[in-house]
Amino acid sequence: MKNLFIAALIILSACNSNNESKQTGFTIEGMVSGVNEGTAYLLKEEDRELVKVDSSEIKNGAFNFSDTINQPEMYFVRINNNDTYARIFMENSKMQITLNIDSMEDAKVIGSKIHDSYAAINSKIKANDERMDYIFQEIKGEGKFMSEERNDSLNAQLEMIYEEGVEIVKEYINANPSSPVAAYLVNRQLIYDCSFEELSKWADGFQAAIPENKYTQLLVERRDILAKSAVGEIAPDFTMMDPDGKPVSLKDFRGKFVLVDFWASWCGPCRKENPNIVRIYNTYKNKNFTVFGVSFDTNKDAWLTAVRDDKLTWTQVSDLQGWNNAAGALYGINSIPHSVLLDTSGKIIAHNLKGDELEKMLAKML
Repeated sequence: MKNLFIAALIILSACNSNNESKQTGFTIEGMVSGVNEGTAYLLKEEDRELVKVDSSEIKNGAFNFSDTINQPEMYFVRINNNDTYARIFMENSKMQITLNIDSMEDAKVIGSKIHDSYAAINSKIKANDERMDYIFQEIKGEGKFMSEERNDSLNAQLEMIYEEGVEIVKEYINANPSSPVAAYLVNRQLIYDCSFEELSKWADGFQAAIPENKYTQLLVERRDILAKSAVGEIAPDFTMMDPDGKPVSLKDFRGKFVLVDFWASWCGPCRKENPNIVRIYNTYKNKNFTVFGVSFDTNKDAWLTAVRDDKLTWTQVSDLQGWNNAAGALYGINSIPHSVLLDTSGKIIAHNLKGDELEKMLAKML
């Protein structure tokens, strides 16, 4: 009988242990200071927009959420109509969060190892951002009274601090090749600022380690888009309307060296670069070279006014969809100006050659 009793205790203990270790969803017990009543909202990012997942009534500063997620993911908590959010790297666990309505970004989260990892690296990122902000404030404060030498010095400091921030993030990513936090950071911090080779390496690694993770899938999608427009590939073809409503295709320019120039009338750096492109076009237009302009404008009048004012005499097209430009999506373009240089067969030679670099390349080829 004694042996049966001991066996029963062992089985019961094992059952309890399994129940404790098996967390089937997440629960959040939240407390916000500075607000007694109202509504707390739980949100997550979908297609670059925050969408509401759940809401909870706030009573005496307390609120709660519960649900289940398939993979660790960044969530956001908003209080009432406050413009700021608390970030929580969510996993299926029991969490307590403490917020202050005046400093939501300083949320205290207990009960999530993944969030602990995120908070540790985010504190380093934040410290580096504060260093950059300090320099920005100096530039803003001195304004037009700043000497050229002083301006160059401060901008050099900004560039150095920025690069240090990039290295902080890269070190974390490379040291944590199977972490959802690392995959998130590539998407948030580096996806548009790293080389195709780096992006491919990270996408391959996360795809092997955490293939179902949302951030892995975003990286793989980005890699696959860029792979189609990588140097050495035949440029993806597209067709858009010119100012007269006539369709023009990229393949129409086969047999010439082509600079595909993605730009917009509202883009200051684009307009600043246009005189260089005009000069280079006029130098080489009779030597089997042309430019094909693709505008990210939404306003046709503004687009055509800029074409006229900047003396852009080459072929221009646009679908007037702004950042939803179909050709931009095809090439994975997230910032402008962006240029793609093609050879006579339509093969991509280079991305983003500007000014002297572009002219040297053309002088070598033509």
